[in-house]
Amino acid sequence: MYNVRNYKNIIPINKALWGSDTVLDVVDNGYGAWGMQTLKAFGESVCSVETITIEDMLKQYDIKKIDILKIDIEGAEIDLFKQDCSWLKDVKVLGIELHDRMVEGCSNIFFKKISEYPNFVMSVSNEDLVFVSKS
Repeated sequence: MYNVRNYKNIIPINKALWGSDTVLDVVDNGYGAWGMQTLKAFGESVCSVETITIEDMLKQYDIKKIDILKIDIEGAEIDLFKQDCSWLKDVKVLGIELHDRMVEGCSNIFFKKISEYPNFVMSVSNEDLVFVSKS
């Protein structure tokens, strides 16, 4: 929240991006501070966080198009992309880091879902995949 406080067009949301509304525990599964993960809440974690879906964010903040969406959620991609992802049609640029080393199957579920939207062109930038909509 601190690093965007001077930008009036940025709305910081203190929630975890997830495929459904729930509460998650934030845990260190051995990856350290740069690889904290979320698991369904059992009350034995560093902290807990409420979740939000992309659909709910779009509705709550009356967002029609997403100019840039960066997803780096340490393995939770598998939970996000198991759900309906019709919001992908409203994304202009999608940057994503996939974490199969943390949660097996992240890449498979993501590529299955993104293939339903052939308007994207993919490029690679370090560990990030960048998808730009042609429309």
